[in-house]
Amino acid sequence: MKRTRRAALAMITGSSGVLAIETMGFSTAELERDAQVRTAGDANAYLGLTADGVEEGGVLFEGDPRRPPTAFDVINQLTEPIAVTLTVEHFRFRSADGDPVSDDRVIRRESANERLGPGERIADVTVGLDPERDGAGGETVTGTIGIEATGDETTVEAERELALERPEIAVDSARLELTQTGGGVFEHVWSLSSVDTDGAPLERLRFDYGRIETTRALDFTGADGLSASVAIDGSEHAATIDRRTPETLEIALESPVPIDHGTVEIVLRNTGPPASPGGGNRSPSGAVLELECGGASTRVEGVWRRP
Repeated sequence: MKRTRRAALAMITGSSGVLAIETMGFSTAELERDAQVRTAGDANAYLGLTADGVEEGGVLFEGDPRRPPTAFDVINQLTEPIAVTLTVEHFRFRSADGDPVSDDRVIRRESANERLGPGERIADVTVGLDPERDGAGGETVTGTIGIEATGDETTVEAERELALERPEIAVDSARLELTQTGGGVFEHVWSLSSVDTDGAPLERLRFDYGRIETTRALDFTGADGLSASVAIDGSEHAATIDRRTPETLEIALESPVPIDHGTVEIVLRNTGPPASPGGGNRSPSGAVLELECGGASTRVEGVWRRP
């Protein structure tokens, strides 16, 4: 059965009790036994989808487009345990229950002894833009979130329409300096000025040295004790190196933060020999830095800062 009326509640009564879920787009629900379906706009939802005060009234994601990432909770308000599957279209899940997710599907409690019990929740299901989908800053990306909850006697399916506004990420300038600190130890210092993430939190930094001019190839994988530090407006922010190849590095901020026309300094330590990079002061280095914020990103080429 389908309901297409916005903000309706589908209520199913039967031997398993009552199920209600506010809908936006459509919902279907079914029981293995006969069931009676009716709308009830003022009923409490037994499967709660909550964010930003929705528990006090309203429909999840209703209203103006949101800045990515956005988060919500899924609460089992039924009287039986349920398995929950969440899917997204045109977006990507970022995390759920504090665990990283980089996919279009989240599944929780599939086995009977691990289902979501009455009153339990999947907390902070975080949704962002798909980094593989290109787009212009300021555009609105519209997609859907699908929810399926299954118990021993009850199944409910619902969709929510979500609109995210792609942030306009800007970097005024990027300077790159390579120094030898002694004992064959080298540092790469990136200095970014007037960085504006348009309200979205800076999450990741990706470095690509594939086009840098050197007498022999750089190799980050051969660097012992390679580390990175990130300072935003002079304050240090914890960061870890997630991935590296001979010519690329990817750094994740432990606590993503938005930047409003601020400065960012990234120091890569113990990078190994720079292999005599070419280029004079203020010339393009060939090294590129990508900043990712909520699934949106921008790339900037470093300009050499030399004595």
